Amino acid sequence: MNTLHPALAFLRDRMRTARAIGADTLVLNIDGARIEIFTVPADAPRAFFAAGQTRLSYRCSGELSERTKESLRVLLLDLKESLAAGRVVDPTASLAAGGAWMDSLHDGDPAAWRDWVARSYRGSVEAGRRDECAGLPDCLDLRMRPPIQPPWVELSQTPTDGPCSRCGRARGCFAARDGNGSDLVPLRHTDAGVAEVAALRVLAAASDLPIEQALDAHSLLVDACGDRAVDGALPFEYSVRLPDGGSQADRLRFVSYYPLVTSDALRCEIHRGRRAAVRTMAARWLTSREAAFLDTWLECAAQTQPATLGLSIGVEMDQTGRRLQIYAHPEPGGDAERFVDAAIDRLGGLAAAIPTPRSPAVLVGLALAAGQPPALKLYYHRTWAARADTGLLPEGLGDLEPFNPGWGLAVQEHVDGRAEWVKWDFPVTTHYQDYRRFLEVFWKASDAQRAAVPEWLAGESFSPWPTWASLGRGGRTLYFHAR
Repeated sequence: MNTLHPALAFLRDRMRTARAIGADTLVLNIDGARIEIFTVPADAPRAFFAAGQTRLSYRCSGELSERTKESLRVLLLDLKESLAAGRVVDPTASLAAGGAWMDSLHDGDPAAWRDWVARSYRGSVEAGRRDECAGLPDCLDLRMRPPIQPPWVELSQTPTDGPCSRCGRARGCFAARDGNGSDLVPLRHTDAGVAEVAALRVLAAASDLPIEQALDAHSLLVDACGDRAVDGALPFEYSVRLPDGGSQADRLRFVSYYPLVTSDALRCEIHRGRRAAVRTMAARWLTSREAAFLDTWLECAAQTQPATLGLSIGVEMDQTGRRLQIYAHPEPGGDAERFVDAAIDRLGGLAAAIPTPRSPAVLVGLALAAGQPPALKLYYHRTWAARADTGLLPEGLGDLEPFNPGWGLAVQEHVDGRAEWVKWDFPVTTHYQDYRRFLEVFWKASDAQRAAVPEWLAGESFSPWPTWASLGRGGRTLYFHAR
């Protein structure tokens, strides 16, 4: 997994609406403006923040208000002070085994200790080190955390048994729980590629899909993209859908997200490669009619978006066949509205259904299947309280409410001149040591009589780490990485 840069982790902890994209970028919305804050090399000429070897830059979709600038200024001054307070004596040396390198708590303050750990780890990474950081407990290894951290938990006392007792700092830890005497949840596979294949076999069987077809689709997507070795590449994200009232998955889907890099030259190269990749897959699975729809969508993207546009490619499979999916990630200030207007005009969408007042779509997707009309999908950021115009989930989230982060993505689908809001996606913030509790609630949410989480999702063959949950008109979908 990619490690979020500790300077960005520091800002994310203090900016409630911020979310991480990969290891080097934060995205947030302030006063209607989308802001990306990302790390740049120490010798980069453009940076709005610099402290030691840490330099940050940003992109913004609009003009920031003076109030917003002042809020960011306070946070950045706080970050600069924290960076200056780091006590990494020799960041080029190996970290000591056990907990010796961690120093003692500042007046018993676990949050201060956690911040010191992050600063120390930052120092070692910026010095060019890429070791396993043996001094950091496995449960706190920054590379093992989900993109969004759950709230900090302080226990009544430090555990005296179980793995947390070996850390000695677990009183302030979001992976620990009172009375925790069991072992930490392990990774089933240390290699993400091996985990993907293991998950593919299990999920294909659960969805009653021939494993040969699933493996063929997986291999084609891997080979066509060809960018898995790029620094910043992400593992495939899997998803399974449970239809309303059903306990059997009715489809399997996996997506290759575009690598998260900041170099414009590399982003342009990846963009060209992914355009070629999706055409390769279309030639294999689709007729000339659907291939023409894909070409039209790609033309709309080229005419309205920069050459650095991020493209993600997915495959959805059920017993009726395959569906090729491509998602564009418009950049802040990239005029996503022009892209949406062009795609709807040329692919037969319903312009009158676009939500008003206009706000940029954060994702513009296209789904294609042989013999079917194209489906244009628009993803809009919404706070939970502002979803009323979508008509989605008026009764709320039910038992999933405790997992609600307060925002999500409302998805509108345009097919053959018709449009409707089809689902609500929200990020899952559960810590990886506690993801089973979320799975249990998600599994039982639509049917209180359901049995326990099925074996194919219980972590016996692979560890499913939830990333998103989706509640839609056709059922519930769980998104996750496999490890």
